[in-house]
Amino acid sequence: MENDSQFGVVGLGASGVVTTISLIRELIRRNSRQPGSPFQITVFEPNGPFPGGIAYGTPHDVHVLNMRASTMSIHSDRPDSFVEWLRSRPGVTQHHPVHEDAYVPRSAYRHYLADQFAEAVKAAEEHGGSVRVVPSQVTDVSPRNDGVYLTSSDGVARFDQVILCPGESHHPPHHSLAGHPRYIASSWDYQSIEEIPADASVGIIGTSLSAIDVVLLLRAQGHKGPLHAVSRVRPLPKVQGAYHRHELKYLTRHHLRLLTCDHTRPLTLSDVSVLFRLELQDALGETVDWENGVLAEIHREDHARRLAEDIRAAESGNAYWYCVLDATGDVILDYWHHLDAASRQLFEQWRPYWMTYRHCMPLPTARTLLDMMEQQHLTVSTGMREVTQGEAGDFRITTHQAELYVDYVVNARGVSGDSVRGGPPLVQQLLASGTAVAHPDGGLRVEFDTARVYSRDGHVWPHLFLVGPQTSGVHFYTNSMETIMRNADQAARAAVAALPSSKSKSLAEQQ
Repeated sequence: MENDSQFGVVGLGASGVVTTISLIRELIRRNSRQPGSPFQITVFEPNGPFPGGIAYGTPHDVHVLNMRASTMSIHSDRPDSFVEWLRSRPGVTQHHPVHEDAYVPRSAYRHYLADQFAEAVKAAEEHGGSVRVVPSQVTDVSPRNDGVYLTSSDGVARFDQVILCPGESHHPPHHSLAGHPRYIASSWDYQSIEEIPADASVGIIGTSLSAIDVVLLLRAQGHKGPLHAVSRVRPLPKVQGAYHRHELKYLTRHHLRLLTCDHTRPLTLSDVSVLFRLELQDALGETVDWENGVLAEIHREDHARRLAEDIRAAESGNAYWYCVLDATGDVILDYWHHLDAASRQLFEQWRPYWMTYRHCMPLPTARTLLDMMEQQHLTVSTGMREVTQGEAGDFRITTHQAELYVDYVVNARGVSGDSVRGGPPLVQQLLASGTAVAHPDGGLRVEFDTARVYSRDGHVWPHLFLVGPQTSGVHFYTNSMETIMRNADQAARAAVAALPSSKSKSLAEQQ
């Protein structure tokens, strides 16, 4: 026990599960090279041993994965893992069909994560390791020369290496509405949403997939009152059609090396946009009218008609945007890494529209929304200016076109990149202590290739790593499982490689 390598993982959401599995895999590889290298992994998760995090914690089957089952494996060497798991457990999806293109309940994915975690723990035990889940909240992280000290309700413990997976930041609640009994501060507060009277009018702040979750839950429980989804600029997500695998020709690592003179100069947003236009035109087989087509499209306000057109495009196999953007998943991190600071700031103006195309909704979901809009059960508006309490105890939502009065308001703006204002408590502690520093483009600053954490004074902690949504400023699109897997693998490799070989040698000598 004394000579065991000690690892700490904080958080057991999707990022924590994938990171722990990557760490176990890397330690088993190390044991094959250096027999007699025992290890212990302690995972801190205050919500208990059943993993998944807030994204997959919903108990409602109406909340489905927004990605096809075939894309959701957490094993890069076994891309069919999730689909095979679903087929081996026919009861887990209940009334949802199981096939590669299925959108299954997110609760099923939580069970998948739990099973994969359990299998990895068993493999660790078979190779001289042990993994335990501690149901405690980590309240302090203190890196030192001899490792990292974690403080929880169980006391203080030292670890050789620690990987933090603290989850997402969220938009703060509307301060003027906080405490109002009919203001629901989070779209994940399912109990409060379920308690909304069926005939009440509801204002849903946001038009992203989080807002759609609220709409679908209210509909599933028989809500009859009018629903109004409003946002400042972001329209409804685009619609996924039949998947066409797109082979990148322009947004490639080869072109990245050429544009950056073998990684010696930064990119501009103009550089990347030229390549993306060429990529999209290659997929479409025709020239794209950017001024009168794309730019006009993203500012349209006839949301029902636009959604109907998106559905027809998806049904006819012409929804190429998503396929092209999805194909960039493995390389977009590298392009973002080389963008100059001015280009990153400029991109923030366009991020809501980029997310509209990148984070699309499933076709069945789109059909449901359109049906609700055609029945005037749901309206969608952009141009929101403010939300205030009305004189009659209700709420007033002001847009650039009209004023809406509603009985309830749900904050469904989803996740945020602002760790300073919306980060979880552990992230706030890291920032306050100077152990970590906020990245100007969102999340916390980490090394790109290793995910080691930077301190406020610019020092890189050799034993402290960060994986998940809190690295969005460095790794850009951290929502995808592909990015999580890549970063978890890199952090695990770096953490294991940093172990002193003397530990295993000392143990071997004792034996």
